[in-house]
Amino acid sequence: MKKHTIIKTVVIIIFLIVCILTMFFADINKILENKSPVFSLQKQIYEDKTEEYIGFGYKIFKIVDGEEIKVKIGTIFSSYDSIK
Repeated sequence: MKKHTIIKTVVIIIFLIVCILTMFFADINKILENKSPVFSLQKQIYEDKTEEYIGFGYKIFKIVDGEEIKVKIGTIFSSYDSIK
C-alpha cells in the first residue's frame, strides 16, 4: 500500500472512534439528566422500570430506584440478568 492510502485509512479510523465516543458520552449525559438519549434506541422496559437502550456497540441500562437514577453500561452482548 502506498503511504498516502495508509494515512487516509488511519485518519478515517480515528475519526470513527471519536464519533462513536462522542455519541456514547452524549447518551450517558442525557440519561443522567433523566432525558431520552439522542443516539441510542430504547429496546425494552422491564417490570422494575429498568430501561434498556442500545447504541452503536454498547447497551445502557437505566435503573430508577426511587429518586436515584443508576446507569449501567455494557457491551452489545450484555443482558438484563448480567447487570442485576
